[in-house]
Amino acid sequence: MSNDKNVQLFELWHDLWSRRWMIFVIICVLGIPAIAIALFSEPIYRSEVEIMSADMSEEQGILGSLASGLGGWGGFLPGGILGGDNSREAAPILLSHSFTASFINDENLLPVLFPGKWDPEQGDWLDSQDVPSMNTAVSRFDRGIRSLEEDEWFGTLILTIEWHDAEMAARWANLMVERLNERLRSAAVLEAELSLQYLNEELEKATMLDLREAIYALAQDQINKIMLANIREEYAFKVIDPAVASDKDDFVRPRRILLISLGLIVGLSIGIFIALLLGAIDRARKQFLDRPEAAPASF
Repeated sequence: MSNDKNVQLFELWHDLWSRRWMIFVIICVLGIPAIAIALFSEPIYRSEVEIMSADMSEEQGILGSLASGLGGWGGFLPGGILGGDNSREAAPILLSHSFTASFINDENLLPVLFPGKWDPEQGDWLDSQDVPSMNTAVSRFDRGIRSLEEDEWFGTLILTIEWHDAEMAARWANLMVERLNERLRSAAVLEAELSLQYLNEELEKATMLDLREAIYALAQDQINKIMLANIREEYAFKVIDPAVASDKDDFVRPRRILLISLGLIVGLSIGIFIALLLGAIDRARKQFLDRPEAAPASF
């Protein structure tokens, strides 16, 4: 039995050794492209900006994090302790089509997102019939450039930008938060001004003292909102950790060591498999030809 195992191992080793050059060629066929992709692919850098609701005070942030960590038990915290956190309402705006399209248009990013279709010397598109649409640009931005994640424990949001230019990735991340704050602040001021205008109109019609006092109180609330929006730059989101440009060698893709190792391992595995398969076929053919009934009849 031991001799049979030794014979089988010798046959397997013979199959591999006799076809070593074939295995080497297969490794090169798969390994060289993997090495080329790893070494010559354009690196992609990642920049992250961490933000939280600007309405959340330091004490509320701590208790809010505790409530998130406690899950269902967070409901037993005193009412209103998490009030004012509008990040869940404002975050979808950051991912909305209209906000992204406005950002791309304001920053003139179409040539940046589609450099292969842009002629920098002429300052125009190479093919006027093949100009990328804004929908295509927004789709690309959503699909592989921007992402937004929530840290439920700390109650913060992390906006991530991945791009081949580290400086540009950091700038986009910080600028998107700035633009979002500006958009929400402008919307809040406009809403408060319209509410104040309506209240002033109602105040002229009101004759009852109690009603006029109620309108005064409501109007004061709207004035406070306008004042708060005008003096607070980080209106909706407060930046906890701004995005910074990554170092030149600190990129997230391609993962060179992993890619090269994977290419060599796959090539070696396929080469060994083919070598053993061909060896098994050769032995099966030899055994078939060596059988007496397979020998040609003699006359």
